[in-house]
Amino acid sequence: MRTQLNAALFKCMARTLASRWNPENKVASLYFHHIHRKGRDPFSPDDLDIPELESLIEVLRQHFFFIGADEELPTHAPAIMLTFDDGYLDNREAAAFLEDIGIKANFFIASAGMEKGFLWQDVLSRSFKIDDKEALRITKEIAGDLNVKLGHIPIKRNGDEKSAARTFHEVASYVKYWAPHAVDELESALVELFGVPYRCMLQENEVHEISRRGHVIGAHTHNHRILTTLTKEEAIDEVVRSKEALESAIFKPVKCFAYPNGAPQKDFTERDVEIVKNAGFSCAYTTQDGGISANTDPYQRGRFLPYRSHPLLRAMSTIKIAGE
Repeated sequence: MRTQLNAALFKCMARTLASRWNPENKVASLYFHHIHRKGRDPFSPDDLDIPELESLIEVLRQHFFFIGADEELPTHAPAIMLTFDDGYLDNREAAAFLEDIGIKANFFIASAGMEKGFLWQDVLSRSFKIDDKEALRITKEIAGDLNVKLGHIPIKRNGDEKSAARTFHEVASYVKYWAPHAVDELESALVELFGVPYRCMLQENEVHEISRRGHVIGAHTHNHRILTTLTKEEAIDEVVRSKEALESAIFKPVKCFAYPNGAPQKDFTERDVEIVKNAGFSCAYTTQDGGISANTDPYQRGRFLPYRSHPLLRAMSTIKIAGE
């Protein structure tokens, strides 16, 4: 039933997008994170699985042609681009599937994941999967010791994964805005107690393979830091370091960038736009809803999340995308 409903929503979105296309608003850009093999994970509830991605692509390709994030904006037909953020290991299957059907996609990689095999948020989510009560206790303890913000988050433990996932998302909404040293201290404490997570990020050779398949590789900072939490020097290091690491992995220039979390003014400012420009990128992507036209600032290109787990938010996403 859920698959049929999603297919109907995707079809409505694609047809409406195509019917409203005009030369002034040429491209809609969709973004994803995980692409699960089959079924949903409550710790990433807004992510599709492979069958759902296949269903979405099936209807989109009837109305659009697909372009890379580094290409010139087209003028002759409705176009759409697919982007995948962070560099999760499960993106390999999405890349292979898209190559098989002749579609070029875009993968924005947080380059520390290639080295470590995980990012701080993966440590946090794994800890809450193992023992949400203990993970929350440690997080609260570190927040108090370092005087960083963490709202009043009681354990609403019902003994199930969905309850733990809800607590994790609430905690993560605060932790991602902590200063880097606080995030690092929390990560170290959780690794000490719960161990290192299994590898969930693409390695350097796998990023190279995705690039070799014809997909675009873009940067997403090194440690997936929200740029407004950093000093200017730290932000420059995060942006430049990611570009250099990825260029070393794929043996070609990395021209595109995506801001972590991606909300203008909240997650990045004009300072950070200038840093991205000065680092040598030709374009950058946000998570703010919006189509891309010739009049769009190339360093603040909007994107849409095509699916949300909550039915009302899912409907709103479909309407917003179609409205472009």
